[in-house]
Amino acid sequence: MRDPVAELPEPEPEPEPETCERRERAARLFTHSLCTCEALTASAKISTDAFQGSLGPWVPGGRGASIATNGDLTANEELQVGGSLWVAGTGAGIQLVARPLFVAGEFHSAGRLNGPQASVHVEGAASVAGDIDLASLRVDGTLSLPAERTLSVSGPLEVAELRREPVVPFASPCPCAATDLDDITTTVGDHAVDNDNASLPLDPDALAGFSGDSTLRLEAGRFYLRGISGGGTARLVVAGRSALFVDGAVSVGGLEVRLEEGAELDLFIAGGFSTGRWPGLDASQAPSRLRVYVTGEQQLTLPADISLVGNFYLPRTYLDVGAGAEIFGAVVARRVASSVPLSIHYDLDVSQGGPTCPPSAPSP
Repeated sequence: MRDPVAELPEPEPEPEPETCERRERAARLFTHSLCTCEALTASAKISTDAFQGSLGPWVPGGRGASIATNGDLTANEELQVGGSLWVAGTGAGIQLVARPLFVAGEFHSAGRLNGPQASVHVEGAASVAGDIDLASLRVDGTLSLPAERTLSVSGPLEVAELRREPVVPFASPCPCAATDLDDITTTVGDHAVDNDNASLPLDPDALAGFSGDSTLRLEAGRFYLRGISGGGTARLVVAGRSALFVDGAVSVGGLEVRLEEGAELDLFIAGGFSTGRWPGLDASQAPSRLRVYVTGEQQLTLPADISLVGNFYLPRTYLDVGAGAEIFGAVVARRVASSVPLSIHYDLDVSQGGPTCPPSAPSP
């Protein structure tokens, strides 16, 4: 007879303080499945849900995958948010075009909510600072709306409780401040000297101007490169808890990341990012274990039918979504435009600092 206790996996070893610091940064920056520094435009359906990679593989429909934008939101197609929705734009606010909006958590708009032919269903509490003009509205919690603002719903209106009261302003929900970018640039510069390159050993120019494909194996530690460039594919094989600091642009034909058992990678790029094939993990691995930070300003397009696994901080990037894109993880970008359906499956582990690190303070 088998002993089930003997088959339990070994607990994760206690991480180093710097590993926990990197996980804490990820927990602070990746609080939403999708976050934009400026406007969010959805010309095709966007849907989000959540799971916890440390407990098992993705199962559809999990709650906790929020969407946020520091700008306005325009949705020309259905929007299904498997968490809360935060829209800080006060110009156009939220513009819906004849398609339903479903929010599984709270709903907060700093501006108006406009969609004369659209239906909205919020399972949690809602607050709207501007006028409301919809075809139908259902709020299962409390709806807060200033007394001077218009509530116009041409069809069904179901609200558990309507409060005509001032809506308290909220801070920009997405981490796009200059201090966030400066922190990453400073972190990369600090590791030009303070690194573990000698342990491999690793030349800072090891992936500069390579031809064909090139593979770099990283053990646990902190490693520094002056740039990554080449016409082929750069492959990063990671065998421990690693951080790679790139002090310059990454311009390659492809960038692949493979994490061995128990490994994780924080990839910091203090410069631009250009690749024909995006970095990512095998979908069976926990997305929270790959975090990519890019400070450069650029326009990028997610290739068609890509299944992208990881968490990507791109606060100066204009991101276009290719056909059939699916993301396991989270994205922070300057702007996101989606003209084709996009599904995002958020790994809750990234917001919790890791199972063996002290828990991070929850975000508002």
